[in-house]
Amino acid sequence: MTGQKYTYDDLVASMKKDGWKGDSVDVVKMPDGKVTSMDNTRIAAAREAGIDIKATVRDFNERLTPEIQKSSRLGAI
Repeated sequence: MTGQKYTYDDLVASMKKDGWKGDSVDVVKMPDGKVTSMDNTRIAAAREAGIDIKATVRDFNERLTPEIQKSSRLGAI
């Protein structure tokens, strides 16, 4: 954290310039084959920037690790 505030547009501009930075997002493949995620902001920004999304695909019945549970409760972006 730098202490600076960033907007969605800042995120898109950063992704256009530097690509995907940081950890991959966790996505869940549902029984119907569709994929869902709790990290929609970075996914939407990557799509708008025209870059590939880095994701870890998990099965819908895979148990969540304590680390994933913690980040989900905190609303990590």
